[in-house]
Amino acid sequence: MTDESTDNPSMSGSAAVVRGPRWEQRRGCAAGRWFDWAGGDSVPRSQLPWFQKLALSGAGCGFCAWSVSGQVATSNLYVVSAPCRRDCQRLRGKETGFLALRGDVRATLGTWVQLLLEHRLLLLAGAILLGYAWSLRALLRRESSTARLVLLLLCICAFALRVVAFSAFPPGMNEDEPKVLACSLDALKKKVVHTEGCSGLPFLLTVLFQAQLVPWLGPNRPSMRFYSILTGTLSVAAAYGAARALQMRALAALSFAALVATLPWSLFYGRIAFGAQLTLHELLLLAGVARIVFRAGGAGAVLMAWFGQTLLLYDYFAGRLFLPFSLVAVVLGRGWRRLLGLVVPLLAFAAWLPYYLSPAQHRWVPGGSWPGLSLANLLEGLRQVLRAFVWPLAADG
Repeated sequence: MTDESTDNPSMSGSAAVVRGPRWEQRRGCAAGRWFDWAGGDSVPRSQLPWFQKLALSGAGCGFCAWSVSGQVATSNLYVVSAPCRRDCQRLRGKETGFLALRGDVRATLGTWVQLLLEHRLLLLAGAILLGYAWSLRALLRRESSTARLVLLLLCICAFALRVVAFSAFPPGMNEDEPKVLACSLDALKKKVVHTEGCSGLPFLLTVLFQAQLVPWLGPNRPSMRFYSILTGTLSVAAAYGAARALQMRALAALSFAALVATLPWSLFYGRIAFGAQLTLHELLLLAGVARIVFRAGGAGAVLMAWFGQTLLLYDYFAGRLFLPFSLVAVVLGRGWRRLLGLVVPLLAFAAWLPYYLSPAQHRWVPGGSWPGLSLANLLEGLRQVLRAFVWPLAADG
């Protein structure tokens, strides 16, 4: 689109005008460029941000101009084509100007679908964050203002303990942290998330909450560990909510939340890239199952338990051991609530099915084989878990 076509009357001959009280419509072919009346320059479609591409959804033979004057901050921006630039100039300054292209509806829907697919990873990350917010709101909305204030202070304390001396404790990095980030960046370019990464872990969470931070934060510790810091902090609120769902008193639930905020193992895994999200997802699963058993249950409790269990399946290997956890509701629940205990793992496995059907080598546990379920192994595992409460251990191999 050049300035030479602006004042040429023959260029606007194909644009038919239909006038109305609040809108103007023109028929013509869009040139596919974004024109700024203030700056007097145009930008190719390929360089536009996604929200401006929406205005060109009828590209090909869609519309000649688009604007929402007075409704958006950039009301001086118009999408124009050469045949109707002159006509658009006459309408400049109208307060109620809404210039729309009639365009091909199929092309418009196709562009919407294309944009959704192009940004599906950002949308999925946003959906998971909204899931965290909704779950915590559901757990805390009936609590007293005093309990919520104390809980807020505990969360602030937990966040501070996870970011103070960020690079000094621990002084180095686990070898998997940069390796997983590098593999996740490659997966982000290919938009592949429902399979395992180079370390055997699923790509989903590392691509969504590590690789997508690199353009803003760079390939560094904050990119690798921000998600763990966030989920470690939210675990404090989830711990309180889970305790209350288990019918603990508010003071006891706050004590439990304080332990999650300050215990050494919680701090350690909240300051590295892996581990803290497991705690949050386990607590959401526990809270959902507890609400099924001890509260009214219902769709909200099932959704919360499903949300936690699905993320556990896409998390570290240990999260997959929680698949039968919802069956506790089958044993302890009453009446129709027992059926909800069966629904949760079925829905979670359905959400995990894309990963399970992918060419993954570690669908269940490292090495692809089930661990020995002898009594000795179970007792040894219990001893190690109890020991980790006071002496966190990390080993490779």
